[in-house]
Amino acid sequence: MGRPFFKTAEDVWNGIFTLIFLLLFGALAFRLHIEGGLPRRIAPFDFFLLSLATFRLIRLLTYDKITNFIRAYFGSIDHPFGRTVFELLICPWCSGVWSALFLLALFTLFSFGWLFVLLLAIAGLASFIQVIINGLIRPTEKATLKK
Repeated sequence: MGRPFFKTAEDVWNGIFTLIFLLLFGALAFRLHIEGGLPRRIAPFDFFLLSLATFRLIRLLTYDKITNFIRAYFGSIDHPFGRTVFELLICPWCSGVWSALFLLALFTLFSFGWLFVLLLAIAGLASFIQVIINGLIRPTEKATLKK
């Protein structure tokens, strides 16, 4: 007899979340197809905006203090569902795929989605610049403090 496909309850929830993701992706593709066809190309500026917005949403969900209460809540749930959601929230690669799907749906389906994506993109670019500036300034500040 073969080995079971799902070895743990967390594996089951991982499978459920994968199925939900694929269904949501399929629903988005179907909706876009119904409304006039799937776009074959995306404008470079739109791609850049969506990328920056996804970057910022990943940081918001995975690292920022303001959403720590969400991570803490799911981290404290002693159930495979809670652990699965917690793992999705603390893994930037996992939350990145979900964030990209969410923002792409928002951007393509709702007129206000562009504004939300733009807001996150501006915040994402500002965060990126801040990280670079901190990396350039901090070594200089540390050297000055040692004197």
